[in-house]
Amino acid sequence: MKLYIWAGAWGLPSIDPDSLQCLANIRFAGVPVKINECNNPWRSPVGRIPFLQVGSQCMQSPNDISAYLRSRNFSADYGLSSVECAETLAYMEFVWDTLQIAYQYFGWVHQANFDDVMRPFIGKRLPWVYKMWYPEKIRKRAVGVITSVYSDAEGQPESVERYITQKTQNCIKLLSEKLGSREFFMGKSSPTTIDSVVFSYLSFFWKVPLAHNPVKEFIKATPTLESYLARILQRYFPVGPRKIEGQISSTRLVYGMDGEVIGSDDSTEYPLSHKIFAIVFTTALMMWYGYRNQIVRLPRSEPSIAQEDDDEYWE
Repeated sequence: MKLYIWAGAWGLPSIDPDSLQCLANIRFAGVPVKINECNNPWRSPVGRIPFLQVGSQCMQSPNDISAYLRSRNFSADYGLSSVECAETLAYMEFVWDTLQIAYQYFGWVHQANFDDVMRPFIGKRLPWVYKMWYPEKIRKRAVGVITSVYSDAEGQPESVERYITQKTQNCIKLLSEKLGSREFFMGKSSPTTIDSVVFSYLSFFWKVPLAHNPVKEFIKATPTLESYLARILQRYFPVGPRKIEGQISSTRLVYGMDGEVIGSDDSTEYPLSHKIFAIVFTTALMMWYGYRNQIVRLPRSEPSIAQEDDDEYWE
C-alpha cells in the first residue's frame, strides 16, 4: 500500500488537512503503508491528492481510505463502544461542517492568505505546467464551497467572515470542553478517528503562518488544545534531523526539519508518452503566449522580384 500526500512545512508532515487526516488515521491504527510526498496531481487517477494506491485499486477521499483500511481490519476505533462510535460520528460531522469551512475560507478564499502563503507554497512544489493554473483551480473550488453554504458570500464578505469566525470560535470552545484534561478525545490511551479529524484542521491553523489567522488566536487561548496538538505531533510525527533512504513503514515515520516526509519516491520515472506530451504542450503554450503578447511574430512573405515585374507588365 502507498499513500500519496501533499508536501509539509512549518513542522507539519503535510499542510493539507485531508492528507493530514489520512496520515493520522494510518499512524493511529499502525497500518504498514509507504508514505510518499506527491506534489503532482498528474499522478492521481482523478487529479487530486491525497490518494491510497493498493495494486490496481485507488482510494481518494479520507472517508474512502478509512473504509478500505477498516475492511482490512485496520482501525483506531476498535476499542470504542457503540455509543462512543455514534458520538464519534456526530463530532466528526460537527467538526467537518465548521473547521472545513474555516479552512476553505482562511486558507484559500481570503485574498491575502492566498497570495502570501498558499499560492507560493503550492506553486513552488507543483510541476511547471501546473504552477500557472492549479492554485487558482483550488481557490475556485474553495469559493464554490463557501458560496454554496453562504449565498451572499460575494456580496457581503465581511459579514460572512465574521460569521465563520464566530462559528469556529464556538467550535473550538466546545472541543476544549470535550477534551478536558484527557490526552485524547474519547478518553482512551491512544487516539481515535475523531482525533485525526480535529488534529488535521486545527494543526493547519496552529502551524501555517497565514497573514490573517484569527483561528490561531482561539487555539492559543485554550492551553489544553494547544498541548493536545503538540502531544500528537511529538508522539506520532517526530522531527528527524536528516532523510533516511529506504522503505518507511507508517509505524516508524520520520520527518525532516521543514516537515517533509522521509521515504518520498517523487523520483519515480514517468512514461515516455507523458514526457513527450509535456514537452509538446509546454512548447505550444510558450509559443501561444509569445505570439499573443507580440514577443514572437510570424514572418510575412515578401513578393518576389519576378512577381513585381509581372505586376508592372499587366498595369
